[in-house]
Amino acid sequence: MTAKMGITLTREQLEAWAGRTLTDDQVSGIAQAIPHSPVPLAITVIAEDLPDQEPEFTSPAYDAFRALTVEQRAELADGMFRILEFDEEGKPGAVWSSDTPQAMGDLLNQRHGIDLTPPSGPDW
Repeated sequence: MTAKMGITLTREQLEAWAGRTLTDDQVSGIAQAIPHSPVPLAITVIAEDLPDQEPEFTSPAYDAFRALTVEQRAELADGMFRILEFDEEGKPGAVWSSDTPQAMGDLLNQRHGIDLTPPSGPDW
């Protein structure tokens, strides 16, 4: 049987998050308080955004996307929404065209260094 992975919050991590040095009693107090704090809810919220399993298919572009932080993904979603919603003059009501996928690809590449797989297939 393979052991399941877990995490440990080190004293260094706790002190970094606390922004100061902690006493042994304070670390003990944190350990006792965590189950009754917002931390379990935060873990639930984070876990809801994680896939239930690894995707069946992957690519270097998808792996790079999955490596983005939550903030980077939010920025990317905002950029894609703008591409789909606003025209070249910034007015609502963009018309879908052959330029739309190119604009999305440019956003991925220029802002996050992600190159989409070309239609001919991957180069790996």
